[in-house]
Amino acid sequence: MKAFQVLFMLLLTAAAADGQSFHPGKCPQPPVQEDFNVTRYMGTWYEIEKLPAVFERGKCNQATYSLLADGTVKVHNSELVLNGKINSIEGVAKVKNSSQPAILAVSFFKGVPDSPYWVLDTDYQSYSLVYSCSDVFGLFHVDYAWILARTRVLTEDVISQLHDEMASAGVNLNRLTVSNQTGCDQTTAYDFPISGTRWHPEKNTFEWGRPYIPHSPSAVKTTFYVAELSVNEGPPQTLVLVA
Repeated sequence: MKAFQVLFMLLLTAAAADGQSFHPGKCPQPPVQEDFNVTRYMGTWYEIEKLPAVFERGKCNQATYSLLADGTVKVHNSELVLNGKINSIEGVAKVKNSSQPAILAVSFFKGVPDSPYWVLDTDYQSYSLVYSCSDVFGLFHVDYAWILARTRVLTEDVISQLHDEMASAGVNLNRLTVSNQTGCDQTTAYDFPISGTRWHPEKNTFEWGRPYIPHSPSAVKTTFYVAELSVNEGPPQTLVLVA
């Protein structure tokens, strides 16, 4: 029992040191979005405000959700860290009970318990209010909350409305932090990686001195054909530089 008490205090100390939001007792059960439509929820959401989260260290935090063939949801979270690199992670979310589609569970690692993802309120087009809470030994709980938006800014009146809903759900508004969504240009295309190909349809000068490289009219036409094929048939995120 003494060892358990020591572990409990260590967990509390670690959470407090990292600014995590923890409370005695079990998780609350706030009401969630009625008639939640997961298909309309898909796409990219940007983080506007949040409770402190130990797993978020950067800025420009955003999440992109994609519906998979089996009805689950692909989750892609990303942020821009201090060294200028994009830190990202992918997981899968699923509805635990079809009668409550706004309550999802997200898995990022095998063997690790799923993370709750409760959509408390959303209009699908501009804002979303998400809550997550996990019980620890039945003695205290750690909670997270996010205000998300379809753009990197959200109007003050909507934020105020969501603050009222968060307060009703038991969220401590004094612990909310405003997310930094400035200087995020390099994160906007992370879901559509750009590949580049440079193609020379003409015969370069240095090639003329090499007899094993063909220079016939058909050879020139072939190179132009490949260039046109790359432009017309390549994926939209492919850049073909014809020089």
